[in-house]
Amino acid sequence: MTTDLLKSLDDLKGIWLMGGSAIDRAPKLWQDAVRDLEQQELALVALAGQAISFALQPMPTRQLVVSPILPALPLPATPEPARQMIRFLLKVVKLTEAQMADVIRLLTARGYAVNPIDYMPRNYSQLPDLYSVWEAWDRAEKAPAAGTASAFQNVSALQNEIDAENWDQWLPAERRMALAELRRQRPREVRELLADKLPTLPAEERFRILELFNDNLCPEDQAFLEGLMQDRSSKVKQLAQSYLARLGVSTCLDEDSIEFAQFFTATNVDLNGILKITANPLKTPAQKKRRAVLASKLSLQCLATGLKIASEEQLVHGWDHVDPQASDEFVRMVAATGSEKSVASLARRIESLDGISAEALQLLFQRLSPQVRRELLPRVLSNDDATFAATLMCCGNMLGEIAMEQLVPTLAFNELLKICREEASANVLKKDKLRQGLYTLGLIAKQSAASELLKMFTNAGLFASDPLLSVLKLNTCLPHNDCLPRGDDL
Repeated sequence: MTTDLLKSLDDLKGIWLMGGSAIDRAPKLWQDAVRDLEQQELALVALAGQAISFALQPMPTRQLVVSPILPALPLPATPEPARQMIRFLLKVVKLTEAQMADVIRLLTARGYAVNPIDYMPRNYSQLPDLYSVWEAWDRAEKAPAAGTASAFQNVSALQNEIDAENWDQWLPAERRMALAELRRQRPREVRELLADKLPTLPAEERFRILELFNDNLCPEDQAFLEGLMQDRSSKVKQLAQSYLARLGVSTCLDEDSIEFAQFFTATNVDLNGILKITANPLKTPAQKKRRAVLASKLSLQCLATGLKIASEEQLVHGWDHVDPQASDEFVRMVAATGSEKSVASLARRIESLDGISAEALQLLFQRLSPQVRRELLPRVLSNDDATFAATLMCCGNMLGEIAMEQLVPTLAFNELLKICREEASANVLKKDKLRQGLYTLGLIAKQSAASELLKMFTNAGLFASDPLLSVLKLNTCLPHNDCLPRGDDL
């Protein structure tokens, strides 16, 4: 039937191109349909157009697959006022992907998840693990082969724990989440499973799975980590090496360790053996670059050995913060390779943030327990500038917890309030600092503090409808959902 229709259409097209009437050559049913019409030829053209649309409908390039349903998250969607603010932040304020990741972390800390109708993430690397099921769904949607979608459906329906038999049924995002849960319960099984399966994975996935060992690292992990020192990826080897250093296992008797120790001087302060470790003054940029390279590849234990110091705790306790660049490198070294005790000791010793980058502080604070982090955040806050960038990085997932009494006495807060009162719109740099500071305050302040901050900044000169206050307004719309785990408990 389709072949006959196409032949008739070709005949009609040929007649029309010659300028003739095609009524007599049209199919019998078409002739009967247009016989009583005034514009018969025009009606015939309309019928031919509809017939072409029907007859030449394209066939699918591959077998059609039913798309999997977007999985539900373990947290409820935000209440309606907060949803309106999220849409405003996206459409009017136009937050970037990185800024939206911060907002989503605030939602999670309060016990909520973003509604997918309002916002669907494009990058999941900075989001809490509970969004991993969305990442798996997104990968299944974008996969060129139907098998990936089927695999997603298998994973979503899977009720058993991950093991060697069902390993290939898990997509990367959910596999990592399942391994994290299993490691909390039975770490030995995880080590055995990874020893068999990790070499089969791409380098980036191997690295992300190995990051799970950052929590609850124990001496029993040593043999597994030593096996990774032959991994094909330099990133994986470096991470495994840093874990081994935290466990007190590192090789320090080499030329690099001796060279690195020569950049520092250890002197006795008193007869009780108290030491002071000072970075030697450097004369050329080449020397500074070499010291930085060695600091990034060696461990804290190597430096202690090179300086003939009995323990890394003594090294941390005696560090003298006189060279900002050396201190920044030292903080990064402790964060990467120091023991838990050394990390907590150094964090408590930092009285000034001068010269220490926010990134280095973030790496250090990521190693701290939630209790120690809460204890030390006010110290970071008191040393921060008006953008509160260091405080935000050190908060991690513990957003929305800083009280008003902690904010008001700080120099950063008073500077931000002063900029607001000076009508900073005439100064581009001050306007940008005000925008960044208010954005960060909306992320780190308690709900009650956010309400007070809105009043203070509107009284200082901002309109209540000013987009600069949008994240603070969102904060006020997010009461704690105490029925569900949030923040560090997820």
